[in-house]
Amino acid sequence: MQAYFKGEDYRKVRAQIVAGNEQDFIRLFGEESIHIVKGCLRSVANFAGGVSKNTAVIPSLTTTLNARINEIFTRLEGWHLIIRSEQGGPSPQGSYGYLPKRYLFDTGVLRHLRQSAVPSILVVGTILAAARSPLGGVVENQVAVDLLRSSSAGVLSWRARWK
Repeated sequence: MQAYFKGEDYRKVRAQIVAGNEQDFIRLFGEESIHIVKGCLRSVANFAGGVSKNTAVIPSLTTTLNARINEIFTRLEGWHLIIRSEQGGPSPQGSYGYLPKRYLFDTGVLRHLRQSAVPSILVVGTILAAARSPLGGVVENQVAVDLLRSSSAGVLSWRARWK
């Protein structure tokens, strides 16, 4: 944001941040796992506000790949790059099996990752409501980040079942 308000090329700064993160991830996870790390980040960005599924990272999973994806998600969550939100339901028993939601802490990186997958959307300028629906996930991501900043308790989603 600072680059934007200074009149600098904020897109270039964002791209440099992402590239720097990728170099750190290669050093920490190894060259052979960078596609999984990138897939984890991109899946969270692309499905912001939705449930987080490992098949969004790599569509054809093996047991070994699934375990590696879980390990990488856990590390990214531990570093607070990704926020994990468990979903609760009307009862503890009813909540079992709900997939978590995940959010990217850095909304600039979220936008950078989404730009190639989702066309530019304006709240007022985009006429079709269905075309504006991805904005809900972006807004939900920002709300989760702000809630986490104001509370150390974490973020819990609510999922109601309608009959």
